[in-house]
Amino acid sequence: MLGSLVPEVLRQLFNKPATNLYPAEKFPVPDDFRGKLVADIQKCIGCKMCSRDCPAEAIKVIKQDTPEKKFTLHIYLDRCICCGQCVDVCPTKTLSMLKDHEYAAYSRKDIFTEWKQ
Repeated sequence: MLGSLVPEVLRQLFNKPATNLYPAEKFPVPDDFRGKLVADIQKCIGCKMCSRDCPAEAIKVIKQDTPEKKFTLHIYLDRCICCGQCVDVCPTKTLSMLKDHEYAAYSRKDIFTEWKQ
């Protein structure tokens, strides 16, 4: 039995590896890739269309009780499915998606992002 494996082992010693050396070697990300969701809070008008349209309920727009009509935007990246619907529906282009797709963390608090106006 062991003798039948020796030829296969020798053959595999000289073959190129079938896997890449991730994370040391990373593949290029396509131009139209949808990754991490970010916001330019100064553009936000508080219409809440992004939170209404999000299928994963990953966005919350909270109006602050101030005369300036300011808003706080909460994005839960652990819920986000990177569909891009929030970016498409936003009338002021407050939201955009980066090519960054590696946002794993040890705690859910590290994935939560908050923008205040």
